[in-house]
Amino acid sequence: MAETLNYNELSTLLNELGFVAKHSNEATVYRHGNGALLLVPDDAPNTPLTPAQRRNVQDTLVRYGFLTPLQAEAQLSRTHTASTAA
Repeated sequence: MAETLNYNELSTLLNELGFVAKHSNEATVYRHGNGALLLVPDDAPNTPLTPAQRRNVQDTLVRYGFLTPLQAEAQLSRTHTASTAA
C-alpha cells in the first residue's frame, strides 16, 4: 500500500471536493452541502493519517458518492499526489 496522505494533503483534497473546514482547538470539521461530515484531529500538518482515519475518510468519500472505492484509494495515497503534481 502506498504511503498515506498527511493532514495538509487531506485538507487540499477535501477542499477540492467542495468541503468547507471549520477549525477548533483540537480538530477540524469538514462539512459538505450534501450532508457529508468528517472530523479530523488537528495534529501536526505533516503527520500521516492513521489507518483508521484513512478508512474513515475513504468510507465517507465513497458513501456520499464523491469517489469510487478505487478512486478513493488512489486519492488518499501519496504516490498519486506525487505523480499528479509532476
